[in-house]
Amino acid sequence: RCTGIVYRYATARLYGQCVVCAAVLIALGTVATLTLTQGAPDTPEAVLPPVKLPPEQEAILQTLADVNSTRWLMHAYWYGEVGRKQVLAMRSLLASLWEAGESVVRSLDIALSPGEVQLVKNQLQRKRVWLVLWIDSDRGWENIENDRLDPMLRELLPWISVVKYDPRTLSVGTPLGGGPRGLVQTKRLDYRADYARILLLWHYGGFWFDLDFVFFRSVVPLLEQIPDFAYPFGNSRLINNAFMHLTKSGDVVEDLITRCAEEGVAYPVRLSAYDSEKSHKGLALLDPATIDICWITDCFDFVWFMQNKTPTEVFLKRFTGRVAYHWHNMWHRPIDPGSAFEWCERQAAAKFLAHSKQAA
Repeated sequence: RCTGIVYRYATARLYGQCVVCAAVLIALGTVATLTLTQGAPDTPEAVLPPVKLPPEQEAILQTLADVNSTRWLMHAYWYGEVGRKQVLAMRSLLASLWEAGESVVRSLDIALSPGEVQLVKNQLQRKRVWLVLWIDSDRGWENIENDRLDPMLRELLPWISVVKYDPRTLSVGTPLGGGPRGLVQTKRLDYRADYARILLLWHYGGFWFDLDFVFFRSVVPLLEQIPDFAYPFGNSRLINNAFMHLTKSGDVVEDLITRCAEEGVAYPVRLSAYDSEKSHKGLALLDPATIDICWITDCFDFVWFMQNKTPTEVFLKRFTGRVAYHWHNMWHRPIDPGSAFEWCERQAAAKFLAHSKQAA
């Protein structure tokens, strides 16, 4: 089903996740839109005490760590409030999975206490996909605790496990132990997110996607065929860490986190593991057109996705046959009525509504 998807393999020694082209640094593989500046490598600082997780969160983390490797874990992360743009990625992903006949773990099936973990593991054996949204403990988690949720996110909650991301706790016992500065700093949220994806994929493995994606087809065929993959920034040698699949405890993820610790950086343009010429030989690179046709065609300016300037037939042609589209960090750009974003939103909402009733 994925014939022709992999167009080359990363050669040389090193890991890769997602990529970023230096010319469009700001638009790539991160969950922040802060201005990117070149700085010195992150240096260790005083280790802050880990956050104590409530019993249900401990149970979820334990279950995640022990989940059968034949089940597909899918991870997304956010620092702050989840709203309309972030919801599109998750809703369209769920709709594409259901359209392909995949079974998705209901968050209601997840253990409420550590003692129920085995029961939940048995339930998970009947499901194929588990979607996990990691919300940062420093900002965003308070909305979950106090039930201040966007109505569109609330609609997804039966099918998404929302878990607290605490970088202080997750870095303990890893090659990043001690906590590099970028792990917990808040001035460069893109750096913080880059550390998050490395930590989470090292702990749990699975498929990572940034929340500036919209999905059209199931990603499971890719996951079944290719153990470790990412995709390049257009035709460049840089790897985009916004869309990747890594095997838990595999050589690729071990190489990635080790280099991250040694080099003191997690950002794609600066970390050697995200250079396709130096990346781990086991990391496959997808054909960029599979998910990001605009890197190699005429729509390099991603603002078009939010504007009502592109004829419907044009963006439909761009989306046809793609697994997904990456609209690259247009977080602060208003969504125009009649835009491609709005069209995708309507399509995803209709499919989600139809399939979620059948899957319930």
